[in-house]
Amino acid sequence: MIKTARYLPYIHTFLVAAQCKSYTQAAEKLCITQAAISQQMRTLETHLGQPLFYRQGRSMALTQAGELLASQCQPAIEQISSAIAQLQPQPIAGELRVSSSPSFASRWLMPRMWRFSLAHPDISIQLHTSSRRMSSESRSQLGSGEIDVEICLATDDTRNLIEHNLFTGPVYPVASPFIGKQITSPETLLNYWLIERENERHFSWENWFKQLGIDMCLANPSQLQVISLDNALSAVCAGHGVCFGVHQLVQDLIAKGDLVQAHTHCFDQQLTFAAYYLSQTRKQARIQCFLDWISHEVSVQAGQADDQTILSSSV
Repeated sequence: MIKTARYLPYIHTFLVAAQCKSYTQAAEKLCITQAAISQQMRTLETHLGQPLFYRQGRSMALTQAGELLASQCQPAIEQISSAIAQLQPQPIAGELRVSSSPSFASRWLMPRMWRFSLAHPDISIQLHTSSRRMSSESRSQLGSGEIDVEICLATDDTRNLIEHNLFTGPVYPVASPFIGKQITSPETLLNYWLIERENERHFSWENWFKQLGIDMCLANPSQLQVISLDNALSAVCAGHGVCFGVHQLVQDLIAKGDLVQAHTHCFDQQLTFAAYYLSQTRKQARIQCFLDWISHEVSVQAGQADDQTILSSSV
C-alpha cells in the first residue's frame, strides 16, 4: 500500500490527461510542463507494466487498461475531494439554518432580525421552530446538517455540542393592565383564568402558589393549558386571564404597557436560553457571527450597550 501511495499524484495527472485527451491541454490545466506529464505517465505505466494511452490522430486515447484504471479511480478521487471539502471551513457569507422555540422566535428573535440583515446582508437566515427543549430529534437534525444552530432551554447533556448561553431570566405572572390593577394579593389571582403551558412540570401555577404556601386546589380556579407562550400571551394581552412570562420575552410588552407584572413573586428557578451547534462544523465563522450579534442584542436589551453599535458597519 505504501509503495502504491507514492503514485497517487500520478493518478490525478492521469485522470486529467484522460479527460483532456491531450498531454498539452492537461499540462495547461495542471500548470506544469508537457514533459512533466509525459514523464509521470511513463513512470505510472512502468509501475503497472502496461501502457495507458495510445495516440489516435492528434489526441491521446485510453487503452483497455487505461479505461479500467480511469473507471476505478475517478469515483475514489471524487470521494477524496468531497471529504476534504466537508472539512474545509466555509466563509462567513452563506446560509445559516436556525431552529428555536416558537416563543423565542416570535417574541425575541424575529422583531430584531431586521438589524441582523442590515449588519450582515451576506448571511441568509433560514428559521425553523420546534420544541423549546433539546431533544433526540434536535440532535439528529444538528448531526445531519438539517439545522446549524438550535436555540432552546439550556440542557445538561451537551455531548458533541458547543453551548453558548444567551440569557437567564426570572419567570413571573403577567396580566393585562386592567386585571393587574385588581390583583392585591396572590389569592386574588385565583379569581382569574390561570393559563400555563401544557405538560409543564416546574413553571406551573400549582408550584407558584405552593412556593407562597397556598394550596390552589382548594380554590378550584379556572385553568387553561396551551401549546406555547405565544398562545398564552395572546389571550392575556386581550384581557383574558394571567400567565407566566420569562422576563426577556415579555419585557417589551411591559414597556409598551400591553402587560404588567401581575405579582412580584418569581419562581425560585430562572430560565436559561442557550444556542447549541456541533463542535465540528464548517460554518463556525458564520455561526459565531450570528451568536455575537445575539449577545450584542441581549446587552442592548439589558441596557448595557448602544442599540446603534451593531448597525455602524452597514450604515
